[in-house]
Amino acid sequence: MLSCCYRIPSGIQAIFVYLLSASCAFAEPGKIHSSYNSIDDSISILINKSQEVLQKNEDKAFVLGQKAIDLAKRKKDDSHLAEAELNMAKLIKGVSLQKKAIPHYENAIKAYSRISALKKIPYVKGLLGRTHYALGNYTGAMREYMEALTMYEELDLEDENLGWLLRYIGSVFNQEQDYNKAMEYYIKALDVFKKVDDKDGMASVYNTIGNVYLGLNKFNSALKMYLKGLDLCRETKHNYRAAIINDNIGGIFRTKGNYVKAVEYYTAAYEYLIDSTKNVLDYSFIAQNRINLGDLYLEKKEYNTALNYYTVAERMANRSEKKRLMRLKLIYKGKYQVYELLKNHESALYNYKLFRDLEDSLEGRSVVNLINKLESDYYAQKDLRKIDKLNAEKDVLAIEREREKENTRRAWNWIILLILVVIAVIGFSVVILNQKRKIEVANANLVGKNIEVVKSEQKIRELATAHSIAKGMEPEEMLRFDDKYSGSALLMDQKEELLNRITRLMEEDKIFKEKDLTVVVVAKRLNTNKTYISQVINEQLNMNFSSYVNEYRVKEARQILTEKESRHLKIEAIAGQAGFNSVSAFNNAYKKFTGITPSFYLKSILSRENS
Repeated sequence: MLSCCYRIPSGIQAIFVYLLSASCAFAEPGKIHSSYNSIDDSISILINKSQEVLQKNEDKAFVLGQKAIDLAKRKKDDSHLAEAELNMAKLIKGVSLQKKAIPHYENAIKAYSRISALKKIPYVKGLLGRTHYALGNYTGAMREYMEALTMYEELDLEDENLGWLLRYIGSVFNQEQDYNKAMEYYIKALDVFKKVDDKDGMASVYNTIGNVYLGLNKFNSALKMYLKGLDLCRETKHNYRAAIINDNIGGIFRTKGNYVKAVEYYTAAYEYLIDSTKNVLDYSFIAQNRINLGDLYLEKKEYNTALNYYTVAERMANRSEKKRLMRLKLIYKGKYQVYELLKNHESALYNYKLFRDLEDSLEGRSVVNLINKLESDYYAQKDLRKIDKLNAEKDVLAIEREREKENTRRAWNWIILLILVVIAVIGFSVVILNQKRKIEVANANLVGKNIEVVKSEQKIRELATAHSIAKGMEPEEMLRFDDKYSGSALLMDQKEELLNRITRLMEEDKIFKEKDLTVVVVAKRLNTNKTYISQVINEQLNMNFSSYVNEYRVKEARQILTEKESRHLKIEAIAGQAGFNSVSAFNNAYKKFTGITPSFYLKSILSRENS
């Protein structure tokens, strides 16, 4: 998409080059140099202008940025080309298109290398590392950070950019929960910032050290660091960082039960944030801030106030993709607890289901990713063991060829080689067994999670049954659907009503058990059209009709597998009862939704019962 946004049409390029060459051909010799200076100025103007318009018109910013790159390439000016590429990377990153910024950072590094601007390269590598970190590629981030750090040491540079680099390295170790290494690099960063008198850098490091202490439950030490950072933020008037630190301090006072102080700092965090963002608000941060206040008032048993904050938080979370699902999970959990305490069973049930769905999605995805990583490590270690074995055999053959020349040395080499092979085999065997054990533990945790989900689904059904009885509603009455949607666009209330009717059709009539179920069948049952059915499922649940039906089928199959009275059933029979046409389709859907196969789940349950 970006390439078509900021690429200059070839026709315009040709005209520009023609005019430029013509002007140079007819100009006096002394004026040609002036023309190139004008081009230099034009590149700088394009770069500055692109940054100015970024918040108001992204497409125009990209066009200006690409024009600067094209102009520098035509002039074959690597100095300006590096600056233009770096500018484009920052523009792209500024609108959260992190991955597309990577090639521009790499191009900037190449251009700086061609003109031997070595002092610029470690700075750009640090920015490239931050991009990898934002994408969750911590290995790639650490690689770029360490290469940049080596260059700083070789060039004997010590400026604020080195301080930020050390702070970012500490953040990678902190992410991996290696707190000792994280503190080591944070302290190094703090020393650099103090030497160059960078108070903003010092404030940032104090905040990150506070986060480490907070993770270790050392609240007083964390508070001390946060307050130091906050004082520096006030001095430098860095309101955004002050907002973050105030929010962290509010969390400490809330943990200690000092709600008055907690509210004071949470409120200050919000005010600092508003003051710091004149053009674009950080809705994700606002959402978390409102969640914190909602949780606080929930603890104080001021339920209506808590509910108001959760409602605002939900609206803010939906306006930003940054950590949106994680924020929504916390919001639905809080709203479910509030409604349950207020005896509003219908709303409690609705928010509980939303919370459980998000929790299952996030935790299931996390466990599946962990298992995939462990499996990858396991097979990598296995391949490495084969390579070492082949290398050992090669060494043995080499020793045999030299047997006649140096019998004594051959004997000692053989003994040493055998010892090394044994040590290597034992070492790799231990690693491989450890990896297998981790995989087994992760799978066991996933099975336990699925069992908990089955129990929670049973609770949901009980709550739903109690709610239906309390309202005196019959299933037929709940499923009746008129034709008021025909021929018009659906409003939000109509979408929610239609989704509720679809849900009841699935959960109460269990229509998903029909093997030939299609969206047309569901539309006829509800007296509407298939377009509305697909639209509501896509927009409200972010999935297609097939995935939606398969999710109910998998939950039904998981329930059957968990019940003792169904132990005599084979996998084929269970798949058929749940509505699947084939065992392969059942296995694929089950693995996709739960992270494990149905046969493994059944074996794990039987093993737990026998133990």
